[in-house]
Amino acid sequence: TMLAVNLAKFGIEVSFVDATRPEAFAEAIRPNTRAVFAESLGNPSLAVVDIAAVADVAHAHGLPLIIDNTVPSPFLCNPLALGADIVVHSATKYLGGHGTTLGGVMVEQGRFPWDNGKFPAMTSPSPGYHGVIFHETFGDFGFSMRARMETLRVYGAALSPMSAWQILQGVETLPLRMERHCENARRVAEFLQSHPKVSWVNYPGLPDHPQHELMRRQMRGASGLLAFGVKGGADAGVKFIEAAQFMSHLANIGDTRTLIIHPASTTHRQLDEAQARAAGVLPDMVRMSVGLEHIDDILWDIDQSLGALP
Repeated sequence: TMLAVNLAKFGIEVSFVDATRPEAFAEAIRPNTRAVFAESLGNPSLAVVDIAAVADVAHAHGLPLIIDNTVPSPFLCNPLALGADIVVHSATKYLGGHGTTLGGVMVEQGRFPWDNGKFPAMTSPSPGYHGVIFHETFGDFGFSMRARMETLRVYGAALSPMSAWQILQGVETLPLRMERHCENARRVAEFLQSHPKVSWVNYPGLPDHPQHELMRRQMRGASGLLAFGVKGGADAGVKFIEAAQFMSHLANIGDTRTLIIHPASTTHRQLDEAQARAAGVLPDMVRMSVGLEHIDDILWDIDQSLGALP
């Protein structure tokens, strides 16, 4: 919605492509394209993007690559080391880690040539700051400074001190939490694969996942997010959610608690079926953000919820 609807109100056009095909990004680039954007690990599609290959495509056209690294977190994946120019995170998710705080993070690599002629806002005087030229004055980190001094000031997305403190508290335990998220998610995925009421499982940490090897090359682990299909279609997916006793029905991810949701009837309900499928959402799909609880408790609730289905 943000890319297709909200940005359009600012005159920004977005072309959507199959993120698993680096050549698809090249095919979609037009003369007025100014950035390439992708998720390192898609939500909820769990598509793994070949960051290095897409970075080559973007740079060949003089464009920055922006990677949303929310799902793997910085502990599991470092897009800057793979060629990304800007990395963004929803700090609400794994960075904060406890579902208590709204916030975001932007990190700049500091190597992109903003003076290549495509970005006049970076190389022209800023009327709001006495004619400062951000690229000339701040060099490699001109984009970050412009984002902070112009955009943040004008649009007001400033983090409160309390939220900043909570996120910093979460970051202190990020490595420990991510290791547990990954281990629990792997165990859940293996359990679901063998369950008779589950039709499919999507988790890049499984060896038979089509992008498993790419995930291993780019990441330390496949994170705690997975998706699966419940036999019986959309109605069965909803009933699974309703039958849960231990897991929480929430739209967030990256919490200490295990969170479940039926995207087709909630987060992606405004899309028609074709749009939902393009986003990786199927009618029978349940998305699960596996938490830090004891694995036996998680598997118990999954099993009894599936057992409640006809």
